[in-house]
Amino acid sequence: MPDMKEWKEVTSEPKRNEAQDRFVEADWSNYYDTGYGRGADVLKFFLMIFVFFASFGFPTFGFLGAISGYVPVLCQFVVPTFFILCGFFTLPKDEAVRGGKLSRGMKRSGILFLALFVVLFAFNVIILLLQGTTDLSNLLSKRLWFNFLVMSYWPFPRGETILFIRNLFYAYVVLLILHKTLLLRALKIPFLLLGAVGLLLGEFSGLIRLDLFGYGYLPANAVTYAIPLMLFGALMREKFSLFLSIHPVLYWIMIVGGVALSFGEFQFLSSLGVLRYLGMSVGSFFTAVGLAGWALVHPKINGSFFVLHGRSYARRMYYLSQPMFFVIMLAAELLKPALIPFLMEYASVILFAICFALAFLIGFVKDQILFIRKMDREPGVGEAPR
Repeated sequence: MPDMKEWKEVTSEPKRNEAQDRFVEADWSNYYDTGYGRGADVLKFFLMIFVFFASFGFPTFGFLGAISGYVPVLCQFVVPTFFILCGFFTLPKDEAVRGGKLSRGMKRSGILFLALFVVLFAFNVIILLLQGTTDLSNLLSKRLWFNFLVMSYWPFPRGETILFIRNLFYAYVVLLILHKTLLLRALKIPFLLLGAVGLLLGEFSGLIRLDLFGYGYLPANAVTYAIPLMLFGALMREKFSLFLSIHPVLYWIMIVGGVALSFGEFQFLSSLGVLRYLGMSVGSFFTAVGLAGWALVHPKINGSFFVLHGRSYARRMYYLSQPMFFVIMLAAELLKPALIPFLMEYASVILFAICFALAFLIGFVKDQILFIRKMDREPGVGEAPR
């Protein structure tokens, strides 16, 4: 049991010290030893609140009306923030370490992507059958699978959040290939520029009247979205001393200014009648950079519950969100259809509470299993002193 005095947040601006100097020189290979970077795990958990708002809507609470409709739009900074943090921690300068991280990331995200896809596909088939769809031959359409596997469109009624893990898996595959062929450094700048191309073909596709083989816009995908953001995270790692010198207030200005810019972009494109897609915007990029930067340079946090569990809780809640939505809505459909409007209205809040509780339960059971195994390996652990 750690000393309770350690369970506090140091709010004063830290001074340069030997640990931090070693940290910068060691390319953040042991970032927890310095205390810096732990804020990223805390941020990942709290970002999940906005993930649920973006995925399941924001409740009106009976008086917000149309205002609640803007919240999911303004929450689009969440996914870019995750990709930037992912790139920061998985793309170090050390080639051996980088290769190992990319390989593990590819295997882990690939397995989870496949498992989540099987679950969501099964649930969507059930939804289509309940809706009276008797002809499921469209599920074998080449166009449908091309849209999902290549163009990053989710062709089913529910489950769009799977696109995050899909893009992450694709990004790991491409980055690992570039790493093994020694092309990663040479293609870093071109991939960063592809991020700007993605904005042009996505958010601003209506302005340029894009018609790409019948597609009106190019959705966020691995090549023009995930990889550029992850490489930007790697750039933040390389230039960490620069980001460390930025005052925390400036990060908050970037965060608030990015949200305001996202709202302005939405209003501007809507007024012109050219709004086609807002999966990624200029404003959401600035907000993501501000959040990631603030979390990474935040003064160290010792022993915080969210430092210890934030990352694992965020991951579990992400994977549980869509399946739990299906379970709740299916139960309501079969048992009490009158509850469906209420559940749809407050889905984000209800699901966040349920997924957090399940994540806590999973973590508790896992910790107990690990403790029991440790006791079995080390006789005498947990026994009273004689």
